[in-house]
Amino acid sequence: MSDMEINAPEHFVCPISMVVMSHPVKTENGHVFERSAIMEWIYFGKATCPLSREPLHPSKIVPDAELEEEIKQWRLENNIPAPTETSDDDDKPIIIKPRKMVVERANSDPNMSHIMSLREKILKNRDQRVASLRQLNA
Repeated sequence: MSDMEINAPEHFVCPISMVVMSHPVKTENGHVFERSAIMEWIYFGKATCPLSREPLHPSKIVPDAELEEEIKQWRLENNIPAPTETSDDDDKPIIIKPRKMVVERANSDPNMSHIMSLREKILKNRDQRVASLRQLNA
């Protein structure tokens, strides 16, 4: 089956996993991540926010129910199935095409091509996710 290509609002996309969130959570500094992605980030020993580098306190990470509802509504309106809790969907990623591309950032960061290749591995192969995330976090 081919991957679905969609145009998702940027604030629906987790900055760690780069996929539309199902269970968004908000950190105390206001950044939003997919729950499983930020928990994996913390599990691998990262004690700072991936975006701001401010200290992360797991006890202060809370569900963002309003954003979760917005995402559910967007999925319904666009006939996009919600991911299931099984690993079957991990092999069929939804490729996100943000409305605004980050070309300027890619051109200014010499590591961006490496980061983007790791992102592709994360999206394509569930078994490579942990190894790729470890490389990103190193």
